[in-house]
Amino acid sequence: MHRARGKNIQGRIVRRETGVTLVEMLTFVALIGILAAVAIPSLAPSSSPYDVIREARRAHSALVEARSRATAEQRDYRFSVSGGNSYQVEYDSGSGWTLFRPAVDLPDRVAMTIGGNASGAIVFKPHGWVEGPTAVALDDGRSYQRVSVLASGLVRWEGPTP
Repeated sequence: MHRARGKNIQGRIVRRETGVTLVEMLTFVALIGILAAVAIPSLAPSSSPYDVIREARRAHSALVEARSRATAEQRDYRFSVSGGNSYQVEYDSGSGWTLFRPAVDLPDRVAMTIGGNASGAIVFKPHGWVEGPTAVALDDGRSYQRVSVLASGLVRWEGPTP
């Protein structure tokens, strides 16, 4: 504690104590706790742009792998989106489409579209090309990522392109 000196009206030296009381300190700590409890939940959704980026990278990898497998195995491979909340890679087994990898569910806030549609597919042919250029878009209302597939089959992650 810091002590200050002063004089009263009669000229005598009086010592005054300055500092904070225990009650004041506890009140301050309680206010900081309340502010933290209010602020932390509002900061939690700020990590969602990272969810979109992570899912764009995963989709890009799945598309590149589908194209690579199509050319290596000389069969059609399909990247398909279901309802905007999951995607999967399948191959043409001759008797229909067979799941290559388990379906990937997207986080709750992230939606995926193919060519603007919540459901659809991109089919890579044995020579690596696709029937027409298209794009896979991921969006959570705050962040947007786009992965383009050219007619040649080239897969490009374009990042945050609106």
